Amino acid sequence: LFTAFNILQRRSMLRSVAAKTRHSWFKNVASELNQVQSDVAKVVAHKMATETLYDTPLSQHEVRVMSLMKQVQSVTRLVDGSNGSRLSMRNEARSMIISKGLPGFFVTLNPADIYNPIVQLLAGAEIDIDHLLPGEVPNSYRQGLLVAKNPFVAAKFFNLYVKAFFQ
Repeated sequence: LFTAFNILQRRSMLRSVAAKTRHSWFKNVASELNQVQSDVAKVVAHKMATETLYDTPLSQHEVRVMSLMKQVQSVTRLVDGSNGSRLSMRNEARSMIISKGLPGFFVTLNPADIYNPIVQLLAGAEIDIDHLLPGEVPNSYRQGLLVAKNPFVAAKFFNLYVKAFFQ
């Protein structure tokens, strides 16, 4: 499930990401982008991914790439799970508050799937939930491994829990 989401997110990212900059900087940024060498950009990207505090470029080419990164922003509003999509959803919620007013009732559900024996039942374990003794409740570490290995079970448990809450 996570692999499929990752593939879909990458595909969406490649199709809809755009770059933006200030109008007054556009000509300068465009000429600088044409002069950047792809291998230098790859080196900077690798350093930024592996070094936590990479902020000192070593060559003039790296300085140019870092300067461009400060002047150009990526726009990922249409990519699910990106910072741009979260910002877009946050702005949508704010606009709904402005147009419809503050909500009068908040509900936060947090079903703890690593402590609930129903998750094991949904995963196919043979347990009798009606006659479960305190010593037979699964420990949170093993339950966490079960949820990590089978996220579908966690999603199914969450769906079941939320439906039961609203009924």
